Amino acid sequence: NLAPTKIAADYLKSLGLGGVRVWGRGVDLDLFNPANALHPEAVQFRNRHAPAGEKLVGFVGRLAAEKQVNRMAELFGLDGVRFVVIGDGPERQRLEASFAGHPVHFTGTMTGLELARAYAALDVFVHFGTEETFGQTIQEAQASGVPVIAPNVGGPSQLIQSGRTGLLVDPEKPNGYRQALMHLLGSESKMREISKEAVHSVQGRSWSSNNAKLVGYYQEASLSLMASRAEQIELA
Repeated sequence: NLAPTKIAADYLKSLGLGGVRVWGRGVDLDLFNPANALHPEAVQFRNRHAPAGEKLVGFVGRLAAEKQVNRMAELFGLDGVRFVVIGDGPERQRLEASFAGHPVHFTGTMTGLELARAYAALDVFVHFGTEETFGQTIQEAQASGVPVIAPNVGGPSQLIQSGRTGLLVDPEKPNGYRQALMHLLGSESKMREISKEAVHSVQGRSWSSNNAKLVGYYQEASLSLMASRAEQIELA
């Protein structure tokens, strides 16, 4: 039985499920990496969405209610900061109406190299969902060398070492996300440090490494099953 994070594994064990192992998701380190920031498409993306050299803060993901992208509004009003929302979904129209008049642009769905270069063009990645069992876009942002701000619950809390590979926020704390963003933007050296550590933190999570772990779990389960069958035959 495989769970995406230790938190999920502990929950399954509390229900009485046995043989639980942690198997998260891999990240394409060839596609998502800091070198993308130098690509002309990434530069164009920045120039388009932050034409006066503003800091660019973005979210990537499905625009659904559980992602809580509406909380991006808590960040509006900071000088020299612009925002992008990358993705699509049932909440897009409502979010666009709610964010009207603020420096935020909705790009729609992006994939492949286009998405990878958009990630790398960001200064900060923000994630607001408190119901995530994992948080794949967090890994993609980290692999791209982008500091991440996310809630200190569920999957995000397992992917980020706060203050080192990103910042975790108490989602119940008033202005918590805003304070975290101001803290990051106020220190270029801190942003560079977190960017470097974030990239390092995902180096062992390539898909090849992740799938090798899955094969290992399969072999472990097979050996356990064979041992159990041998025991049953012996008892018979």
